[in-house]
Amino acid sequence: MRRILLIALLSLSVGTAHAAGEPRGREVVRLLDATRMAAAEAMLAKVPDDDEWKPLATALLLFHQGDYPGAEAALPVPGSHEEEELAWLRPRIAAASFATAGFVERREQNFLYRFPAGPESILVDYAIDALEGQRAAMARVLGVAPERPVVIEFFGRLPDFVAASGLPAEWVETTNTVAICKWDRMLVLSPMHMRRGYPWKDTIAHEYVHLIVSRASGNEAPVWFQEGSAKVMESWWRKGPRPGDFELDPYSESMLATAKKDKSLIPFESMHPSMAALPSSDAAGLAFAEVATAIDFILGEVGEPGYRRVVEQTALHGDVMRAIDEVMGLHGGGFEKRWRRWLDAQPHQVRANVASIAQTLESGAGGETDPEGTELDPVLLAHRAMQDFTRLGDLLRTRGHLEAALVEYNKAAGAQTLHSPALANKQARTLQALGRADFARDLLKGSVDLYPEFTPTVTLLAELAWEGGDAKEAEIRAWQAIGLNPFDPGPHVILAQIYAASERATEAQRENKVIELLTNRGW
Repeated sequence: MRRILLIALLSLSVGTAHAAGEPRGREVVRLLDATRMAAAEAMLAKVPDDDEWKPLATALLLFHQGDYPGAEAALPVPGSHEEEELAWLRPRIAAASFATAGFVERREQNFLYRFPAGPESILVDYAIDALEGQRAAMARVLGVAPERPVVIEFFGRLPDFVAASGLPAEWVETTNTVAICKWDRMLVLSPMHMRRGYPWKDTIAHEYVHLIVSRASGNEAPVWFQEGSAKVMESWWRKGPRPGDFELDPYSESMLATAKKDKSLIPFESMHPSMAALPSSDAAGLAFAEVATAIDFILGEVGEPGYRRVVEQTALHGDVMRAIDEVMGLHGGGFEKRWRRWLDAQPHQVRANVASIAQTLESGAGGETDPEGTELDPVLLAHRAMQDFTRLGDLLRTRGHLEAALVEYNKAAGAQTLHSPALANKQARTLQALGRADFARDLLKGSVDLYPEFTPTVTLLAELAWEGGDAKEAEIRAWQAIGLNPFDPGPHVILAQIYAASERATEAQRENKVIELLTNRGW
């Protein structure tokens, strides 16, 4: 299943009273808890220096802004009464400072990117279109655009991501949590840590949705609403808004259809405090499918203006269910019942040909390539007959017996109803070598429809399109592959050739620099 993502929001207990209207440091803390960053910064400037909460409020604001040395310096004397109420802050500042030590910082438009020296340096150039596009989309939908550059940190090591996020390591590993939006920043584990990468561009767009929904709702939107919104809107940077027209990937649809049939849907309340706390990656995937359909239903019923009113009403009274009922003209919890009836009526299918090909976190795996397409996927590894036919096909292909290899691959494909994307790639490579590139491309297009995140298929499609003279399709597929695994040199080589041929010198130079870094392991 796809990567798991979540929003982890602060829940602080703070007071709001202050004497004679005088700004107080404690009120700044309350504003930060509500993610009202600009208001908090403006109020802090008016807080008297003798206010006992000012040091802690200053440290918290600087921590939200990503200034860890400044936050550490601003902390009050250890053991003060005020710090007891935010006892988590000092260790979190220390962990963030340690995890990001030596990071490079680069400002591009409305974002401040931080990353370790090395392969993660290439991520920025490819992140810009996703984040700037998502910023524009969310500004239109919710009318919110942060005044200061938003900090996004790419972590090259899993222990650093765990330390900076504060998430339990077992949560990260059980549900493949690779990114969070927390403390008004985005923390992202490098795609280098999965063999085929993961949809990291959609992931950072997903996290940006969390940030904006959090700010627009005053941090009152519950986990299910946050995650559903982020899931539905994560592709809006590239597809544009599609209210009421969200499509699940085939495996998620199959899981949802099965859960509907078995009456085993996960209740919204079980998703608290975060999706990462669910018992497995499949459970998290089902939860994401459910909440995405709930938000898709809302958008289909009331459109973007209605969705915005829901968020604004949630900010006013802190109850998203009440807000939904008000906007949709329902009463007494009618939304959840109506959504369930709508969900039951949707033609979700149990896909007999699609399996889970979930990955595990593996340090440095994204930099390993398989140019000959010899690796197996979980579908092949789980079925002995498919595996045996495939291994024989591989042996024949390497010895140049292409027609015989194709026969064995076809036997493997017919041995099971489940589609294997790795097997499809082997078939396509053989067809390509036999001069049947059109058949190979048709086969791969069907495969990527079933497994849109199987990076080798996307990359091979780019290669076949370029060889077939379709530069436009090749460029689209190469960018799609980079949005999954930017550390495979293959798509960059294709882009460099496309740009050189069309005299796009600046873009060609960028790709050649990336190729040099990745092939020479210059990190």
